[in-house]
Amino acid sequence: MSKLGRYSADRKKVKTMASSGTLTKNDCGKVIFVTAACTITLPDAGIAGAGWWCKIVKNFGSGAGLISITATSDLNGVGVDGSGVGVNFDDDCAFHADATKGSMLEVVSDGTQWFAVGVASSADGFTA
Repeated sequence: MSKLGRYSADRKKVKTMASSGTLTKNDCGKVIFVTAACTITLPDAGIAGAGWWCKIVKNFGSGAGLISITATSDLNGVGVDGSGVGVNFDDDCAFHADATKGSMLEVVSDGTQWFAVGVASSADGFTA
C-alpha cells in the first residue's frame, strides 16, 4: 500500500486469541483481541528485546471470566479502572471478570523486564 503524505493510514497489526497461549517475538506491535477467558503468557523480556510491545484488548462481555497475563520476567505496571482507582501490578495481572469489552492493557519491554499500563471502563477492571 503506498502512502499519500499526511493522509496515509496508521494501520495496526491484529491477532485474535480465543484460548490460552504464549506470545512470541513476532507478535511485537500487535493489538491482541482476546475473545474468551484465557491466560496469555508474554515472551521472555530478554528474548523479545527492548522496545517489544503489544496491546491486549478484551473483546467479550463482562462476567465471562478472567484474562490472565503472566510473564517469565518481572511485570510491573498500573491499571486504572472506571472509577479512577489504580491497581499496581507485580509479576502477574488479570482483567477482572467484570471488566467490560474494550478494556485494554499495553505492555512494553526494556529488554530485562515488562512494564504495563491498563485502562478499564468498569470499577475493579484489573486484579493484581
